[in-house]
Amino acid sequence: MPLDFYEELLNNKRFCESLGRLLLLSGKLESALKKLLDENGVKIRTRATLGELVGACQKNGLTNLDLDDLFTFIVTRRNYLTHNLYPLFNEEIEVTLLPREDLCPDDADYYFPKCVNDLISYIEFTIKHIAVVSNDT
Repeated sequence: MPLDFYEELLNNKRFCESLGRLLLLSGKLESALKKLLDENGVKIRTRATLGELVGACQKNGLTNLDLDDLFTFIVTRRNYLTHNLYPLFNEEIEVTLLPREDLCPDDADYYFPKCVNDLISYIEFTIKHIAVVSNDT
């Protein structure tokens, strides 16, 4: 039962800690993007989403092709992890980025936290890159 695995995730300390860290770093990434936009005189709405911030940077030439690909990777996966886990395991959406079948309790402790931690590494790299770009402006 897919919802049984969702309960495994919900009760797994390692996964929940990883997901919490992902959310905190996503906020840090949003702040770095807001700062970059502000330093370049780009006005954005006060409560812009991560996707909107990335779009504003792209529209205003504050990114390059490599960074655009990285932003797409981060936003897609961050949004998936924060908005689609329950719908995935409740069979409301198709399987795309993460599996739904043939999972065991160990996957909640190892595989799913690894996916989150890998994304965290990309976000940390991007935040450092933005800080360098921001200092160059």
